[in-house]
Parts: sequence; C-alpha cells; structure tokens
Amino acid sequence: MKINFTSACADDVNELAINISWIILSMLVIVQSLLIIFIIWRSPKLHTNTNMLIVSVSAGDIFFAVSCEINATLGLLFSSNIVAELVLMDTFMMGALFSTLMLSMNQMGVIAADRYINIVHPFFYIKHVTKRRVLLNIICYWILALVYGAIPLF
Repeated sequence: MKINFTSACADDVNELAINISWIILSMLVIVQSLLIIFIIWRSPKLHTNTNMLIVSVSAGDIFFAVSCEINATLGLLFSSNIVAELVLMDTFMMGALFSTLMLSMNQMGVIAADRYINIVHPFFYIKHVTKRRVLLNIICYWILALVYGAIPLF
C-alpha cells in the first residue's frame, strides 16, 4: 500500500493546531483563575465562606489547566507517536481530569447548598457555618480529589 504523505502532513498540522489551541486555552484559564483569586485575596470584604469555596474551585481549574498545558507541550516537543505511547501520561491526564471534575462538581454543590442555607435559614447559617468548617470541608474535598486522581496511576 502506498503511503500518502499529504494526509500525514495534514494530520501533523491538525495536531499542531490542536496542541497550540490547548496551550492558549490553558493559559487563558490560568490567567482568569489567578485574577479571581487575586481579587478575592486583595478585597477584605470578599473574604466570605462562599468566596473561599470559589477560590478552591479556581485553584482546581488552575491544576487542570496546568496538566493540560503540560500534555499539549509534550505533544509539541515530541512526535505524536511518542506521546501516544506514553501510557503514564495518559493515565495522569485521566486522573487529573476525573479528580478536578469531581472536585468542581462537589464544590459547586456545596456552594449551592451554602447559598440555599444562607437564604432560607439565615440564623442557622450564622450559627453553624463557620470559616473553620468551610475550610475543613475544602481540605477534605481536595484530599479526596487527589486520592481519586492518583488511583489510575496505581
């Protein structure tokens, strides 16, 4: 069978465009998330329980964007065959994807419950939802997400 060099070049151009798009998108996510974290950090009025959860979600977005950027950069530096054969990199990306997805979904649910309790039961919220409990909740979700993301590596 004859090798078609034109289609091979087109595939390389497509992979190059996809990797560059991933890098640009990842950088935009990192900048946007750092901007959210910086604004909340610099404004004392924004140091609320809900904004602590939003900072945690932004940190999870940064983690995922950095892992996508590493994967795309490796795709640019090495040939696609070498990157495709790296099973460890694929499992790392799968673990990073699932752990950050689980982290974001859980924390968005906690943010929704936080807002609901604050609106419907404001006195209960003031008495029982403290910054320490929210921080402990965030730490538990991060530990759970990191353990869940490490499972595919084993």
